[in-house]
Amino acid sequence: MSEYLDQRETDKAKQIWKKYGRWLIGAICIVLIVIAAWQYWQNRQLQNNAQAAVLYQKIVILNENTTGATPAIIEQSKNLISLYPASIYADFARLQMAKQYIWENQLDKAKTTLQAVAKHSQNKNLQAIAKLRIARIDIAQNQLNQAIERLKSLTTPGYALSTNMILGDAYFKQKDYQAAKNAWQSALKDANTPQLQNVRHILQMKIDSLAVYTNHE
Repeated sequence: MSEYLDQRETDKAKQIWKKYGRWLIGAICIVLIVIAAWQYWQNRQLQNNAQAAVLYQKIVILNENTTGATPAIIEQSKNLISLYPASIYADFARLQMAKQYIWENQLDKAKTTLQAVAKHSQNKNLQAIAKLRIARIDIAQNQLNQAIERLKSLTTPGYALSTNMILGDAYFKQKDYQAAKNAWQSALKDANTPQLQNVRHILQMKIDSLAVYTNHE
């Protein structure tokens, strides 16, 4: 009886294998291919990041050893971006490149470069940094309403101090002195650590200087 049942189970297994075996092998192959592709992609990403890091380090060294506009930094940044566009080092390179454009007073090019980081970077901190720098360019170009709107929309944690400092600058240039005071006072509250003592001093000077303008209104 036991042998009969074993034979039935064997026959049943053979029938199932005959019916589904080919599909099962195909499914296993697909899974193995997916795993292999994922491992390859991860290894490739690590390799690309390492190579991008080396290129970016060269840009940093070049930046540290030069002052003012340096065309070589722009060229090397463009090279890194073209080779590794999806790497976080491409965003770092764009920030460096924008800095060079500002040195050259090419503010529109700087803004376009920073907008690529603000819109497409996968790192929220880099997005916030880019938006702050774009706002400074807005102020330099007297696009004050645009700067204010941009800064008010920036809600990334950890950037309230910088946001309010620049917001105060925008309001000041717009001659809205009360709004400037409010923004700088908000920044002053966030600059409450010993490491930010110099920042507090600058903010307090800005706030105190407003008395000259408000007394003449």
